[in-house]
Amino acid sequence: MELTATAMQETHEKVLNDKKYGKEFLLIKEILCKEEYKLNTDINIIALKIALIDVTNSTHISQHKKKISLYALAEIIQNIPNIDERIEKGDVSVVNDIAKATATYPYQRNFFSFASKYCHYHSLFVYGHDYYPIYDTVVSKNLYRYEPHCKKGEPEKWRNSIRYDLYKEQIDKVLANYKLIAPEKDAPYTEFDHFVWYPYRKDDGDNQE
Repeated sequence: MELTATAMQETHEKVLNDKKYGKEFLLIKEILCKEEYKLNTDINIIALKIALIDVTNSTHISQHKKKISLYALAEIIQNIPNIDERIEKGDVSVVNDIAKATATYPYQRNFFSFASKYCHYHSLFVYGHDYYPIYDTVVSKNLYRYEPHCKKGEPEKWRNSIRYDLYKEQIDKVLANYKLIAPEKDAPYTEFDHFVWYPYRKDDGDNQE
C-alpha cells in the first residue's frame, strides 16, 4: 500500500474499529486521561500503568521477572529526573534513560520498545501530543519499505545501542520524504505506526516487542 495521509488515516480507523486492538487502544486512553493516573510519582500507579501497557502492547515484560520485577521497573520510572515535564516537552532522551536503566546491571534487560510505548501513550493521552514514535519489531523490520536508505536490521542496531534519537530521526525522514509532516503540527506517529504495523503484524506472530 502506498504511504499517503489518506492511507494512514484509513488504517488508523481500522485499528480503532478492530474489536481487539481498538478497544485496548481506547482502554489505555481512558485510564491515562484520569487525573489520578497522569503523573509518574506514585510507584503503585506507575506499576499499574506498566502492567496495562505491557499486556495491551505485548512487550513481554513478565517474561523477564527473574531479572527485573514489576516493582523494580516502576521504581526506575519513578526515579527518572523530571520525567513528567520531559515527556510533556517531547524529550526523546527519556526513552533512552528508561531503557539504559533496565539494560544495566543487575537487570540486563533492554526494554527499549516498552520505554518508547510508555512515553508515547503518556505524551498522546496525558498531554495531547504525538511526540514519540513507537518502536516494535513489526515496524522496525518493515521500515526499509518506505526509506531505501534504511537497511534491514538497522533499527534493531539502534535498539541494541539504545539510540532512540536515531530511530526517531529515521521515522521523521520517512514522513518528510512523503510530505506527511505539516508545519506547526505534531508528526503523525500514531497513524504511521498503525499503517506499518497493522498489515504486517501477522507476519511477526502478532509480536510487538
